[in-house]
Amino acid sequence: MGSSYTLHIGPDGSMRFEDTAGVRAFARRPGRYHLHETASGTLLLERAEDAAAPASQLITFGQITGAMTVLEVVQGITANNWQGEVTVVSAGIRRQLRVNRGILTSAESNAETERLGEVMVAHGMLSPEQLKRCLRASGAERRFGETVVLEGLIDPEELFAALQTQARAIFGNALLADSGHYLCTLPDEERPAPAMAIHLPLQRLLMESMQRVDELTHFRERIPSGDVCPATTAAAGRLTLDPRLRPAADLATGKNSVRDIARNLGVDEFTATKLVMQLLQIGYVEILAAHGDDADEIAALVGRLNLVLQHIRSTVEHHGSSERMAWTFRAWVQDTSLGEFFGAVPDVNGSISVELTQKALGALSVVDPLGELRRACIELISFAMFTARPGLSVEVGEALSRWVDEQILAFRR
Repeated sequence: MGSSYTLHIGPDGSMRFEDTAGVRAFARRPGRYHLHETASGTLLLERAEDAAAPASQLITFGQITGAMTVLEVVQGITANNWQGEVTVVSAGIRRQLRVNRGILTSAESNAETERLGEVMVAHGMLSPEQLKRCLRASGAERRFGETVVLEGLIDPEELFAALQTQARAIFGNALLADSGHYLCTLPDEERPAPAMAIHLPLQRLLMESMQRVDELTHFRERIPSGDVCPATTAAAGRLTLDPRLRPAADLATGKNSVRDIARNLGVDEFTATKLVMQLLQIGYVEILAAHGDDADEIAALVGRLNLVLQHIRSTVEHHGSSERMAWTFRAWVQDTSLGEFFGAVPDVNGSISVELTQKALGALSVVDPLGELRRACIELISFAMFTARPGLSVEVGEALSRWVDEQILAFRR
């Protein structure tokens, strides 16, 4: 599975990556490129040097601008009996669909909850202990599905049904993407075919997915994103709860986001959102709006942010001059809206005030202030690393970059 990176282009044509991983990805592909601009404004890079043509030929590439984008793309290729691969990249998850004239033949995803073993556990086909045992026994010589059958846990027909269930989940979640990008490519003839093709009619899958898109649009009126945190209400103790909702209700502590609940339950985000919506409708939970309840987490985030910035700054000071870095960082921050999250223009010294940040977030009219703060922290750290890199040797820069990437993971939910 591939990755995607965010690249900022300034008015003078200068470029910087939001994440240092993007810099490393480009560094692995040195050379001359042609830049093509499509009618929709999408920019494509094509290697200018003489090289063998890529095995997969890109047909179309576009930005996902809303919940209907991918649905409309798949409707078009279904109507035209197209054959090839559709890749959807959204929120760090890459899903790849192989289609052949109106039939979905395989689906792949790098989302943990969409792995075959996790799907089988979620549907009661395997226990967590059996999953661990089969994963240990699987590898390059024996695929996971083959292992499960050889272990006698399921038969080939049940494996086929599990693969179809997994493919439906990947397909449905790909169509629910409301941000990111998609691309359609002609089939790679050298790429090995899946061990077991699933053959699901696209038209039927589209009908199922359209219902999910409609439901999610309804859910978003009260649950704007997967980052918000449901918490039990004062009336929860007086309500009779459907046993099917109990696992989700137990996780609605005000600290777990909808995505956290999905991961803990081993389900996809849509299913977790639907469960939280049902809890909202009966008055068992509410979506926290009071910022004061988040004081401890705000303090923890700002404290961690300051430590990361201080480490980056001290590394540059130890190996060279940090004056230019500080000047570039501050000039960039002043041109952004990040100051509104911290109550003042942040600097790279790691002296951001917890109190000012709490007051600033309390004054913002956003549904998910903590989610916005996390994103602001990641953006600050990413640019601090970008400004630090020119003053460091390759070896020191790579080591610091790896450390920063690990720290950024702590800011993600």
